[in-house]
Amino acid sequence: MLTDSENTVTEPPVMLQPGTAGSSTIYTNNTSASVTVSASATTFYPNGYSVVAGSYGSGSTPSSVSAVDSNYFVVDSVGSGTSDSSYHPLTYNLVGGTGYVSGSVDNLTSDDDIYMTFQSYLTQETNIEDAADSDLSDVDQSSDKGSHSNFSAEQSGPDASYDVLTESMTVSNWWDMSYLYRRRLNITTTPALPAGYSVSFTLDTTGAGFQDDGDDLRVVYWNGTGYEELDRANETSFNDANTEIWFATVSQIPSGGYDDNYYVYYGNPSALNPPANRSNVYLWWDDFSSNTLSRYDLAKWVDIHGADTYYATPTYDAANERVTFDTGDNYASDMYPKGMNVSDALICVTFWADLNYPTDATVALISRLNNPGIGSTHYYYHFSHGSYTSPGGSYNSWTNGERNTLMYSPPSNTYWGFNQVHNLTYAAYGTSHKLWFDEKPDDTPLASATHSGDTSPGRWGWAPAQVRGWVDDLLIRRYVEPEPTVSVGAQESQNYELDLEVQWTNVNFSEANEVLCIYGGAMGSEDIRVDVWYSNAWSNVFIDLSAGWNNVSVGQYLTFSTFTIRFKGGAETSDTVQDAWQVDVSLLHVWTREYTAEVEFQGGSNLYDWTRLNWTAVTSWTVDSVQVTLQLYNYTGQFYPGSGDGYISYTSGTANADQTGNQIVTSNPEDFRNATGGWKIKMKGVKLTDIQFDLKVDLVEAASTYYSEYTASTAFLFDDITDNQSPSLNFTVVCHNSVDGAVVTIQVWNYTTSSYVTGGQGYVSYTSTGGNVTKYLNITVNPASCLDGSNAKIRITAVLSTPTSFQQLINYVRLLQKPKQLSYDYVLNIQNQVADPWKVRLKAFSQTGLGRLLNCTLYFKNGTQQIVVLDGSYSQDTGGWADLAGSGSIHIAVDVSAEFLGTSQIWVYLEVLKPSTTTRMSLVILFRID
Repeated sequence: MLTDSENTVTEPPVMLQPGTAGSSTIYTNNTSASVTVSASATTFYPNGYSVVAGSYGSGSTPSSVSAVDSNYFVVDSVGSGTSDSSYHPLTYNLVGGTGYVSGSVDNLTSDDDIYMTFQSYLTQETNIEDAADSDLSDVDQSSDKGSHSNFSAEQSGPDASYDVLTESMTVSNWWDMSYLYRRRLNITTTPALPAGYSVSFTLDTTGAGFQDDGDDLRVVYWNGTGYEELDRANETSFNDANTEIWFATVSQIPSGGYDDNYYVYYGNPSALNPPANRSNVYLWWDDFSSNTLSRYDLAKWVDIHGADTYYATPTYDAANERVTFDTGDNYASDMYPKGMNVSDALICVTFWADLNYPTDATVALISRLNNPGIGSTHYYYHFSHGSYTSPGGSYNSWTNGERNTLMYSPPSNTYWGFNQVHNLTYAAYGTSHKLWFDEKPDDTPLASATHSGDTSPGRWGWAPAQVRGWVDDLLIRRYVEPEPTVSVGAQESQNYELDLEVQWTNVNFSEANEVLCIYGGAMGSEDIRVDVWYSNAWSNVFIDLSAGWNNVSVGQYLTFSTFTIRFKGGAETSDTVQDAWQVDVSLLHVWTREYTAEVEFQGGSNLYDWTRLNWTAVTSWTVDSVQVTLQLYNYTGQFYPGSGDGYISYTSGTANADQTGNQIVTSNPEDFRNATGGWKIKMKGVKLTDIQFDLKVDLVEAASTYYSEYTASTAFLFDDITDNQSPSLNFTVVCHNSVDGAVVTIQVWNYTTSSYVTGGQGYVSYTSTGGNVTKYLNITVNPASCLDGSNAKIRITAVLSTPTSFQQLINYVRLLQKPKQLSYDYVLNIQNQVADPWKVRLKAFSQTGLGRLLNCTLYFKNGTQQIVVLDGSYSQDTGGWADLAGSGSIHIAVDVSAEFLGTSQIWVYLEVLKPSTTTRMSLVILFRID
């Protein structure tokens, strides 16, 4: 034992004894000892990778990154940033006969309206006059209208030999050219219609197309070989919007059939005396304009009043052109047209009666009268003014005073008025009987009945009885139900037309100038137009030909070897005058003068890796519509492209106006430079024109975009991590690049944020040198966030501003995973051999390999902390005094964790102090940490 005042040695009262934890050795006299504990880490190397930026070069995981040696994991960098450079021509070459005019390549560096100018040269010339080949074409599949007198005269000239084009009548089968207009009449019927049936239609006969008196209105019938003019009767006046015209059919029409071979013609101001005999329109017509009583049987064959002998003969009133009657009381004045013997018909009369016999005055219309005389059978409708049932319909044999209503009795009486003109109409068809009073048969009848007593033909007539008055306009016509209808078609005009095609074949259609030339002679009063056939339609080129030359450009239509025109009359409807026109020659004059300007420009450029090439030419031409091609030479294929990259074509716009041709090439742009960076652009302009033109070049530029920054980035993957509760992770990376100066960033992946760490633990950035650089990334704060089960990931990125690629060389990538801090509760025992109490403490005095220790704490089990190493250095190297009771003991414990594999040694003194003295004893202890 040593004292402060003297150096003496006594038997130690305190001794060291082995513990139960770790591995300990007690030396002589139990006054020194060594203790060995473990603080080992687990080492992992990546067994997978992902090239983030760049391309894989060589190496594998983990073999290329598990030791610092000559075996590298190599990634070739990829361009990640670009810069642009622009180049302009250094020289030029003239192509063909192109001429230099002014300027230099120095004028081609900007779009500033300062030009380098070149002159075009003549490259082609033709001149052809081609006369028409044929007049037989039919491109529109429409028949010719009109005629040629001598088409061959159009094929040469002008020589005063003419082809006369004459209009032809185009409305087919016209009846009489003196009449300008016609309408088709179509008769349709439900029941069969016999020939000679009287039909009517209504027509507006006002206007200049009609004579006011209607003499020009004619009805005709086409019988299959020729026209028949028919009698027609107007039952209302002409020059009226609703003139009613009647005529009789020529042919029978079957049930449900029609006949549209009838026409009404008009529009002849000179027409006179139309056929208008109503006797040819109706079965019977008598207007009593002359005394025709001899044409009637005058007999009492129907008894309305009185006995059979009571008959008063009617008389003819020549002054008023009508028949009068005065039957007296109970007498009759029957009239029956001779020879009128039909079954189905309609009879109509106009009559007037006075008040001479105010009681029982009666008139009747008779049908189907058989066996005239006292034994007759018949139908009739009587109409009274008096006490009789009126109107009444009867079917009778002869009976004195017959007025029975075997056929019809009215629901209420209707009487005609005295001293009034009336129209009475009666029709019988089959079993149907109808009566109209002051109405037309297409109106609702006043009375109607059906009766099947007798449908055979018989006599028809008029029978007034016990009445005085007159009768006029007796009409009988055939009748069916329903009656036929006559529809009136649209107006057709007498019309002369011209529509003649002329055609060229084997035309030279690719010339710059293409002109249709027609030389005319005497022209008709009507316009004659000329159309061209183009895109399956006619397009007009001449509104009206004139005498002499008529010239028009047809370049827009002449696109094929066949070219067709047509001569067409200017008036295509209601043309009633036949015109003719003289044509001396029809030809196509085509000619071409083609001029071309062509020049090639050459320049130089860099040899960096191009990502794209943006080339531009700004030009103008002293004429419009030049066919322009711009070409960038392809050195890989050794050609000027005809399409795609390196090729631009367009038609120039307004003369002397700049136009920009521009193209960006992103696919293999380096094809367009040679091994020394040379490039060349050729521009060419061609136009079919009679005018020589100039090419004016304002700007020629080749602008390359190249990589000015390269990046290599590799992620290394660990997938066999065994402990997710480690208090710390240590990544070690050894790498360099093939060039100096790259900015290197090393980042650990954080699974909590799903991103690479950008600062703090798990992140480091530096500028590389040409040799290996070792970097440690220690993660002690929340290291579990950088683990995902058995996975971890670290990325190494190198970025360098350079126009050339470099290599990233990774030599070593390691992960040390620390387990939980190890605790050794009882490594040594301090035993007091005497009854007196003592004080003890630990004091470090030497060490090796301290830097690998993350946390190493030496302490007494009674809780007194003695020596503490944090992150490779002492935070406490001397402990506080602890009480050691008499004959008592204190255990020494160790908690330890290390950053990586190795051995650390800490030498300490166990200082023993007797209380209330300065006497101390120092025992040497070695703590060895593997």
